[in-house]
Amino acid sequence: DEMCKVASLVTARKGERLIREGELGDALYIIHYGIARVFTTIDNTELNLALLRPGDYFGEWSLLTGAPRAASVAAVTQMELVRLGCTEFLEFIRKFPNIQESIDLVAHARKSRTEHARTRPESESDVQTILADIETVLIAEHEVNE
Repeated sequence: DEMCKVASLVTARKGERLIREGELGDALYIIHYGIARVFTTIDNTELNLALLRPGDYFGEWSLLTGAPRAASVAAVTQMELVRLGCTEFLEFIRKFPNIQESIDLVAHARKSRTEHARTRPESESDVQTILADIETVLIAEHEVNE
């Protein structure tokens, strides 16, 4: 398994910030266990953009473009993630160009979604959906740990 040779497993506590908007990115993360939220900060207000679940990845934009992180990501629950450093990631997509194409597409779609969110007030239903999702996750997790 190519991925495993160059990746490391990291854990995050609930509420921990995994990447910060505006910082330079040095790694891509793939969620193994747990849930994270993607958000952007506008005038000191956090705007939730998405929830990420096991199998989802984030942090690709900075690695592909060299641009600063477009959004922040924080753990909603206890998490386990696979961290792929910049060099390893670039090496990996050089070996598997078809993977790069799909990652590129996702990266650009996310970037435009972030830009879109910044230019419009978040619709109430979006917020409710994300919050309801977060709540469902936390309740389920709580029941497991009882």
